[in-house]
Amino acid sequence: LMLGNGRPFVLEIKSPKIRNIDLQKLEKEVNQQNEGRVKISDLCFVEKEVVEKIKNTHLRKTYLAEIDACLTEEEKRKIEEFFVDRDIYQETPNRVVHRRADKTRIRKVYKVRTSKENCSSLEIYCDGGLYIKELISGDEERTNPSIAELLGKNIKCVLLNVISIEEKV
Repeated sequence: LMLGNGRPFVLEIKSPKIRNIDLQKLEKEVNQQNEGRVKISDLCFVEKEVVEKIKNTHLRKTYLAEIDACLTEEEKRKIEEFFVDRDIYQETPNRVVHRRADKTRIRKVYKVRTSKENCSSLEIYCDGGLYIKELISGDEERTNPSIAELLGKNIKCVLLNVISIEEKV
């Protein structure tokens, strides 16, 4: 689920039957036909360079994750102190390795905030391209460090939302 203002995307149509299209009309039709499921805005035509930039840019993102454990105050403190400008080494997660290259990626977690009201909620500010579920669980030690490893217990993400994405593309 994407909350907030959404994210940029690129759609390439090869050999279109209709070459002149009213983007505002298309935007309106897509939003009407998909109400409650998807909403698009600010459609525009772009050059090839913009397509490459969008596909290859890893913008920073903020996620809200719900986990299957209730964190103690000590565990919350430990997480918040440890995950500050921290490099994360991730092998391609088990859940996507069948469709992605199996390699180690380095991404950064800039900050993790815990909630005073909700003991199972984490707000994670990090590089785009970081696999959040695996940051939490460790994915059988394919993600290092992980929250599960730091706390020495099994933890899984049960709900994940993107709260925001950096504005610049």
